[in-house]
This record gives sequence, C-alpha cells and structure tokens, in this order.
Amino acid sequence: VFYTTADGARTNTERMRITSTGTVGIGTSSPQTTLHLEATAPILRISDSNSTSEDDAVSKIEFYDRNNTDLNAEIVSGTGSLADFIISAHNNRAVILKTNTAEGLRVTGSGQIGLNEDSVDVTQGGITMHWRSFS
Repeated sequence: VFYTTADGARTNTERMRITSTGTVGIGTSSPQTTLHLEATAPILRISDSNSTSEDDAVSKIEFYDRNNTDLNAEIVSGTGSLADFIISAHNNRAVILKTNTAEGLRVTGSGQIGLNEDSVDVTQGGITMHWRSFS
C-alpha cells in the first residue's frame, strides 16, 4: 500500500495498492482487474518522452497473446506528420466497432467493409450494408 499526505495534513491517505494477487489499484483499495484506476474523471495518459519534436511523437497500446509472442492488435496515436489515429488488428483479424452489443462497422483482415453487418459479402465489391431502422 502506498500512502501520501496532503500539504499541511497529518493523516496519510491511501493512493495505490498492490494486492496479494498482483492487481494494482490507483484511487481504489479493492482493484477488480489487473490495473484499476478510479477517480472522479479518470484520465490515463500515455506520452512519448523520447521524441525530439512534435513530428515524431508516437504513443501506442499493444495487445499480445498470452505467451507475449504474437501482436494481435494495437492502438497508435501520433502528432505532427504522424498524426494518424490507428486501430490495427493483426494476423488477419477484423476490426469491429460496436454500440452496446450491436455491430456497426467491420473491416475484415483482407480489407472488406461491412456496415451494420457481422459478415461481409465480397461479391458485392467488398462493401456490405444492412439497413436497420433506428428509433
């Protein structure tokens, strides 16, 4: 458990906890996942401290398999000339965007696009759309 005190205060306040199972909580004394952040409006910041200018700053989150040998997906963000925001699936996997449990967009590993559809009919030029009524 990691404690700090506010300026002028005499009472310690818990700020971070590593449990016996290895879960880490920041802002919570009972972390529910591997890393659990809790605050009024929590922000997770990832910054490239090695960049020499705004044109080469890149931050990313990488998702590996359980053996840490295959990169399955990544989220990359850059600035300047590298300003793209990239969501990338690897190993011929699809990128899927959902609202609640409904699939809204699918880009297959081979580049076909499906809108409101969980499968893509490549005979239709690689784009499949399924129209739903929204209320």
